[in-house]
Amino acid sequence: MKITRYTATGKNRLTYWERAAFITLLYVVFMLPAAHKVQAQEIIPPHQVSRLLRDIPYLGHTTDTVQRALTPAQATMLSRQLDRPNFRSNLHIIEDTTSVVNIKVSKNGQLSDESVMLSDFRLEDGVNMAVIHRKGAAELTLAESNIPLGDRHVKLQGMVLPDIYIARVKTPYIDPVSGKILTEQRVLRLMSFIEPLIYNWQQNNYETDLFVMLLDDSETELRRRELVEPHPVEFITSRHTLLEPVIVQFTHTNMPLQRVNVTDTSPHNPVLVRMINPLNLEGDSIFLPKESLIRIDTPPRALQGLGVQSIPVSISLLNYLEEDSVRVTLTATMGTIPGHVYVSRDKPGRVLLRSESTGKSIITARADNFHETTTDFEFVLPVLFVLLTLIGGIIGGVLKHLLNPAKKMIWNHMLQGALAGFVVAILYYIIGLTDIFTFNVDAGAIYFNEFSYLGIAVLGSLFWVQIYGILEKMVVKK
Repeated sequence: MKITRYTATGKNRLTYWERAAFITLLYVVFMLPAAHKVQAQEIIPPHQVSRLLRDIPYLGHTTDTVQRALTPAQATMLSRQLDRPNFRSNLHIIEDTTSVVNIKVSKNGQLSDESVMLSDFRLEDGVNMAVIHRKGAAELTLAESNIPLGDRHVKLQGMVLPDIYIARVKTPYIDPVSGKILTEQRVLRLMSFIEPLIYNWQQNNYETDLFVMLLDDSETELRRRELVEPHPVEFITSRHTLLEPVIVQFTHTNMPLQRVNVTDTSPHNPVLVRMINPLNLEGDSIFLPKESLIRIDTPPRALQGLGVQSIPVSISLLNYLEEDSVRVTLTATMGTIPGHVYVSRDKPGRVLLRSESTGKSIITARADNFHETTTDFEFVLPVLFVLLTLIGGIIGGVLKHLLNPAKKMIWNHMLQGALAGFVVAILYYIIGLTDIFTFNVDAGAIYFNEFSYLGIAVLGSLFWVQIYGILEKMVVKK
């Protein structure tokens, strides 16, 4: 049998390499961007931006300070490219560059309005910033560019105001003729990173840091560019809110961020902060929410210890805007208290704290997504309880003697009354035998608890015989 072998010709080999080149091209076009996208999926939400800056300090100082000299031909060619905003790299912001928009321009301290087709707009000589006003509120936006952090990439997420700024920034290139740094027109937005106002228990106020930046995310990475002219922004708010600083000078794009410390004592939630600048005198609004708090409304106080006294403890919620009730878990280092209570926005919870032994008792209230709250109560020796019950028993003994003076001496009635009143008070308040009376005294009454000690002791002294009969039936089964 004749065996035919086929060998690869030059044409066949060419086809093979063409196929390999085509597959490589497909990988470059489709796989590498996808891989880069996967690499940059880590997102830094607004409330974690400050933690990122603390953990990685160098982010606050990254800048491109390299100045590259150009030839006259290179400078001329580059100047034409940098003479107008590059809207093509900002299509995620501006969808229609052929639309006619109103642009506010500041020149020599004077504001002027221009209605031009956006694709034809450029900053005039001597003008370093303009703004396109757009209606709407700030919205949560993910920056297109990313920040390289070692072997990973992250993206910043923050609240972006609707206005679009066109600013003149410095480039790393020097014009060989004039010796000046070439400038470029960039499209910017104002981005803020909002952290909730946190309650300061020592200062009795709310505090947070507001971070703002001029965002330029037209490139793959967030790069700092120096502004040709500083852009001032003033922050204004209510008289109950303190801002430091009040005026911020933006001298660059992107990082480092500008930090504004906010201290608030107002009852409002959220807190309104307005930002105004020379191109937007009406201002933009930023709303700072307050963290939801559990509050123990009952103030710290001393209680009669050894289980003598109980008081109601009121639990409420602050700055909680939801309709659902919250399960608040309660613990006490000393004494007894219910394990939990349900509290809603408009309805506080109420539990009974009963003393135990003597010393300091720390009451802690916890709930999911809330900061725990503590309050201290002091359990003291029940000297007042002993004194008042003895006095009440003596008073009851005197009354009993006056009702029937012939049977015993007054001193006998007083001694018997003091012992009976003291024993009945212990049975009623500490052991909890409230059934010895047909009525019930609120043992947790805050202002009249001491008088109730006296009253129960008087009744115990007067009706000791009847109470003893009730106790006998409780203890001895007939």
